[in-house]
Amino acid sequence: MSVKKSKAIELPEVNFSEHGDSRYLHLGTPWIQGAMNLKEPFELELEYVQRM
Repeated sequence: MSVKKSKAIELPEVNFSEHGDSRYLHLGTPWIQGAMNLKEPFELELEYVQRM
């Protein structure tokens, strides 16, 4: 009996950018995946996250 090797999962490159008081998370694209206000890091910055 042979064991199949699992194929390694390729994860996207993680990048951050900043504009003013906000820091943004990018996962392999220029599209924003997450955001935080540097002065209020525990507050939700993006409306779609607030609705979850």
